[in-house]
Amino acid sequence: MTTGPIDGELFRLNYLRSAIKLPDSQRARLRVYQLCNEALPRDEREKFGDDVLRRLGVEVPYGGYGSDYRKFWLQISVGDFLSALTLLERAYKAMFPTLNNPPSLLNQIREIIAEEDLHYRVDELGGVHFLVDEEFTYLAESTIAALSSPRLTAARAALEDGLRCLGVTARSGKGLIRGVFEAVEAASLVAAGATNANRLNAQMIDKHIKPLLLQRYSSFPDAVDKVTRMLAAFEAWVKEAHPYRHGAPFDQIHEAPLELALVSATTGMGYLRLMAALVENPTGTGAL
Repeated sequence: MTTGPIDGELFRLNYLRSAIKLPDSQRARLRVYQLCNEALPRDEREKFGDDVLRRLGVEVPYGGYGSDYRKFWLQISVGDFLSALTLLERAYKAMFPTLNNPPSLLNQIREIIAEEDLHYRVDELGGVHFLVDEEFTYLAESTIAALSSPRLTAARAALEDGLRCLGVTARSGKGLIRGVFEAVEAASLVAAGATNANRLNAQMIDKHIKPLLLQRYSSFPDAVDKVTRMLAAFEAWVKEAHPYRHGAPFDQIHEAPLELALVSATTGMGYLRLMAALVENPTGTGAL
């Protein structure tokens, strides 16, 4: 699914990337500070500071030799930081009022966001948006956190690989579905603990997962009915996602529409959290 290391690329971009898109980054803020210094002359920076105060209600702090933009970029809130990116793009374009197609900082801003693994995208007018949406990002982050057990290392790696397919420049619906499916399969096999189970399908769910859930929820009224209905939905999800699993050559699988892939991934991460809970505490009934 992933392209692997790129020849001539920085080590940190090849090997030190975050699997989960991040809400904030000090390194990104420092890079934007440097971009601001290079792009805007001193007088234009002061105009930018005035615009920030007028639009965001945030003052650029004063240093020993004037406005301290380093402190400004490093200390403002995440929301103000992302809003200030838009104002920075506007300030730069305003330096070229007579040009119909003035220069832009969009490519540099997008590069910083992509390379620092922030979960945002920048539109053509400089507005910043969530890469997918805030709810999906929270779900992905909390699901990764639920896979902290060493026994779930393979599941975590598969999920991280799938989530990388939601990159800013390279997006793959089929890659996302495959990653989530392989994560659920890996966690399910660990939860089942059966040496004769080697793949996730309806038979494996009925034989190995259903007894675990019936035991886990035996104290609840109508436990059999509840578990049976839930597992019917689980098996339907497995059937829907199964064509994307590792058994099929990736380049021979048709690309999946991103909207459908997000539906599949969102559903799959719910089952993944349930399987992780079975691994961590087979008989407990705590919240996922």
